[in-house]
Amino acid sequence: MRKIFFTIILLTSINNIFAQVNQEIEYTYVDRNNHKCISTLYIKDNESVFRIDDKRANGMDEKNSTEKNLVFVNNDDISTLFYTNDTISITRIPLYKSELIYDDDGQNLEMNFTGNTKKINDYNCQEVKIDLNGRKYSIWFTPDVQTNIAPFRFNGLPGLVIELYEETNKIKLTLNSVKKSSNTDTFDKYKNYILSKKVLAYGDYEKKVIEIMTTKKKNTIAKMAELKAEITYEENQSAFTQYLIDIPKNLVIELQKIN
Repeated sequence: MRKIFFTIILLTSINNIFAQVNQEIEYTYVDRNNHKCISTLYIKDNESVFRIDDKRANGMDEKNSTEKNLVFVNNDDISTLFYTNDTISITRIPLYKSELIYDDDGQNLEMNFTGNTKKINDYNCQEVKIDLNGRKYSIWFTPDVQTNIAPFRFNGLPGLVIELYEETNKIKLTLNSVKKSSNTDTFDKYKNYILSKKVLAYGDYEKKVIEIMTTKKKNTIAKMAELKAEITYEENQSAFTQYLIDIPKNLVIELQKIN
């Protein structure tokens, strides 16, 4: 009985330490073009910054482009950021030499706990299915590590995210490491950056995406016609409209209507 009691105290202590100490949680992120990069979830008390550290230059990704599939990289030195605290959730994305920073309040997050379980490395994991803006995700988390802070905008899960998949395997996220951090300079840098900018309401963000991507699409179609390229825009739709989880499906449909 004393041994069981001690074990419960020990596990509780570990979880309390996780909640109270600043953390850096590193993941490997794989995008729809099978490009891999490191992504880090920085946790400071009840706040978090999740950053996709894509080191590719902005513009054409010549390495992964083919005659039938042009790959464009939207990136800059700051890259993609997600900032959250108890009351707000803000996303920052680079988009064709612009940046969009918006409030996530306009997004609906539906969770369905499937009851499926499996062991990933040494973690006992449970599965949750999440529908976000028309895109479906399968997330494996461990309740053994009690935190409700997660990558992207999936806060609220009862445990640490170990793996995440978008239903068509366009996105994959896998846990690499969890470590304590006494240095919060990186967290503070990105938090201060995102909070110093004008934050768009979600509806205004959608309008801005349509504006920027419509211009880019028309310019690209004109350039392809000038070069008498064999590729058609329809064949290359994903190069413009299927980024991460930043472009909801309703906007993809709108963009597909533009000639």
